Amino acid sequence: MTKKNKIILAIGLIFGLLGFASKLVYRPWIMDNDINDMGINEFAPSFLYTAGICLIGASFSKMKPNKTMILIGVGSIAYELEQVFTSSSFDIKDLFAIIVALLVSLIIFKIVESKEQTAW
Repeated sequence: MTKKNKIILAIGLIFGLLGFASKLVYRPWIMDNDINDMGINEFAPSFLYTAGICLIGASFSKMKPNKTMILIGVGSIAYELEQVFTSSSFDIKDLFAIIVALLVSLIIFKIVESKEQTAW
């Protein structure tokens, strides 16, 4: 694994862990204490999970990293849209969070890639 891939993996793992924390710790705390966080607890997990899995996927993929991240983003969008037809709850904010997470992941990857070319 290259240094670039290790850095991308580390950033992805941080995003993923923050996603778990936002869903398992932050969201219940906000709900239990009736705190108005302007909806952050609703879309933070979708944003953080998607960014995390995009970056983790890009660090391991044999395909072009951008293609991998886009496919993961499309899969996340498909999962969110599937909730319209099932008993799960659909939230337009989650779609927006997924799209923003994909864009942020692509930007992070480009930054790390450009830093690698300038030799950290």
